[in-house]
Amino acid sequence: MRGVVAKTLKDATCRWPEPLRSAEWRYCKNCEHIHECEYGVTFESSQIPNIWFKDGTQDGLRSITMAPAYPSNQSIKAGDQVGVRLLLLGANAIDVRDAVIHNIQIAGASNLLGPNRLGFRVTSAAPQQSRSVSMSELIQPQVDRPEVIPAVKIQLNTPMFLKQSESRSTTRRKQANLSPTFSELFANCMRIVSRSFSVYTPGELEQSVNFRNLKDLAGTVEPREHNWVRFDQNKYSNRQRKGFSMVGVTGSAVFQNVPRELVPWLELGGQLGIGSHRVAGAGIFTAALAY
Repeated sequence: MRGVVAKTLKDATCRWPEPLRSAEWRYCKNCEHIHECEYGVTFESSQIPNIWFKDGTQDGLRSITMAPAYPSNQSIKAGDQVGVRLLLLGANAIDVRDAVIHNIQIAGASNLLGPNRLGFRVTSAAPQQSRSVSMSELIQPQVDRPEVIPAVKIQLNTPMFLKQSESRSTTRRKQANLSPTFSELFANCMRIVSRSFSVYTPGELEQSVNFRNLKDLAGTVEPREHNWVRFDQNKYSNRQRKGFSMVGVTGSAVFQNVPRELVPWLELGGQLGIGSHRVAGAGIFTAALAY
């Protein structure tokens, strides 16, 4: 669904005429209009200042997430309904919400969904809900002995697709992570949250947060129990006209003795989604006290 809507929105708002749009500007990186059109400010990745991200990892944040309800049926038929959560990051993306919803309706009427070219329609759109996040929610005062929460439960709301960290991978090619550690979960939360702030409040977060200290604290957290379940899914790409398989996990885990200053990063990372395919709704979870 995300790919169908993206194509429809690009066709409607791209400043370049055909055939340039489908040839030279099939991909929009370095386009002079990327911050002006509705497609550019939502579906294209924002450039992040190369300050503390290593080379090759400073871009990739997209301001839109389209998350179909999970779990849902493996197959659908005419008349079925599926809820979709639309998440927009930043003022520019939020300002074009109506244009995005309008093009979701156009995409549905164009019968382009999946290899069987299905159609759909938007039956209702919930009122917009907005939340502003301040860096003060993430930055905790440095103390000699950080306050510790006895146990925190991570409950996945959608499947999560992570790769094993370099220290755990046994092959040159990173494998699917079927039992993520707290440190791996936190590192992915820190990555997506810090990238968000680096795009929308450039230059501020890296001057205020000791990322090394947070990473070291996360490395001290041990699991109390975990209930990860392997999840296999086939994905179809409208742009590439082919499908491929993905391997991830569902389920939950409980971690003990979690430093309190790590929790806001977990909570926000869980709302944004972490890992691969977060733009399609993967990697969404809740972090809560466990007893």
